[in-house]
Amino acid sequence: MSIWKLTKEAEEDAKQLYGFIRQPPFLASTRRTCTLIYRLTESGEPAAIPSVASGLFSPDEAIHNAASSGIAKLLTLVPSLELIRLNELLGGSYYGYVSERWNRINPNQVESYLKETNDVGVGNLLSFHKSGYVRQAAISFLSGVESGEELRFLLVRQNDWVGTISTQAQSMVRNKMTDRYLKHFVGETNLLFHLLQCKRRDLSKTVSMYIDLLTESQHRHLLKDAFKPSCKWSSRKFVEYLLCRKGDHLAETVRSGVVSDDVVIRCMCLRHASEILPNDECVEVANKLLLDKFAPVRQEAYELKARSTPAESNNIWKHGLLDTSRSLRETAMFYLRKSGIDVAFIYREHLAGFPNCLTALSGLVSSGSQTDIELFSQYLDSPFASRRAEAIRGIDRVGSQTRVLGLQRFLLDESARVVRATHEQLLTVGKAIEPEFLFGLVGECKTQIAKNSILHLLLKSGKWSAMSYLIRAAASPDGTLAEL
Repeated sequence: MSIWKLTKEAEEDAKQLYGFIRQPPFLASTRRTCTLIYRLTESGEPAAIPSVASGLFSPDEAIHNAASSGIAKLLTLVPSLELIRLNELLGGSYYGYVSERWNRINPNQVESYLKETNDVGVGNLLSFHKSGYVRQAAISFLSGVESGEELRFLLVRQNDWVGTISTQAQSMVRNKMTDRYLKHFVGETNLLFHLLQCKRRDLSKTVSMYIDLLTESQHRHLLKDAFKPSCKWSSRKFVEYLLCRKGDHLAETVRSGVVSDDVVIRCMCLRHASEILPNDECVEVANKLLLDKFAPVRQEAYELKARSTPAESNNIWKHGLLDTSRSLRETAMFYLRKSGIDVAFIYREHLAGFPNCLTALSGLVSSGSQTDIELFSQYLDSPFASRRAEAIRGIDRVGSQTRVLGLQRFLLDESARVVRATHEQLLTVGKAIEPEFLFGLVGECKTQIAKNSILHLLLKSGKWSAMSYLIRAAASPDGTLAEL
């Protein structure tokens, strides 16, 4: 559930609060209004912020103080990335519960209040006001705050639609980018990089300054904490920036990256590992990731291990020949063929010992020759649909047109996988198909996918030769066949 959706009870309180705020202040309504504000605050729902904000700058000091305290508490519950959504909500209307009083706040009122009270929570919230003058007054106040809680609000204002405010916010953020303040930036790495996706302002200079400061040797202890952004895009961009900088941080980046939960980050760091880590460590990392469940990571691991131990590269890629990923097997074939190794021979030997090995059969289909036609034919009677499908592909690849045409009976196979494979291979000999024989198979079809395949193959045999059969199919008592 979105954090910007009030629960039913909180929404009722927000409606009542909206009504009370609009009334002239009396003692009874003051108590009730403050009670509602306290209840909305204690609900712990960030979606209550716009409703509570309606009590700010109330002529009744008790209501104002309750709203100010509630805002400070509720803002701490808002994740940094969600501030962007809050900015949109407060810049317009929200369930109609942001009162006219909030909309009528003026910059002189803001400057006077913030100067007198030093209320950081209210200053943070006012940086989201729809009036540019109010936002400017708020960020001018925040520039003097050094607690770190104001930083994420200034980061959001870098992307402000008013150029003056954006420039001012960017300048403030850069001025705060010091050794002493870096720990606060580390906590906002997620937001800092997420804002790069916003195209209104170019914020890459701020991000580059942050990376330059973070990668200095005296700040290496902060790198691990910065390496934990929760947004995938931000995480990937962060690692990309780190890998583009030279320095001692690279080894720590790669070590953290290869154990990341994000498959893209693992791949990125594996690509750079051989340039940064010692060979022994590269081999150790590669061995662990050869078992990764994602094929792109396994492929990078094979590449890394082969680069780290060139004398063993052929043996390494031989293991890759039996990977479950077709693309990885093809990569292994590419490297082994460059070394003059007969890949098909390796697959034949493996099948001799393990005849039901699907990856070996699939590899032989990609690398075999006409001499393997009889071997493929043996698998046509396999009890496993996956083996029958691979055999059909193999016969199409190395067999004659007559052999391929002989596969038509597999359109009646009980497995959709086999029917699809047969259909794909028969498309290559479309005009050589005998329409009468093909149409004769329709009566034996037990699945819809087989009927679909037969009619599409008929059409591929030529419009005029297929026409009479298609008319007969349209007049069939089989409703699904006729409709098709």
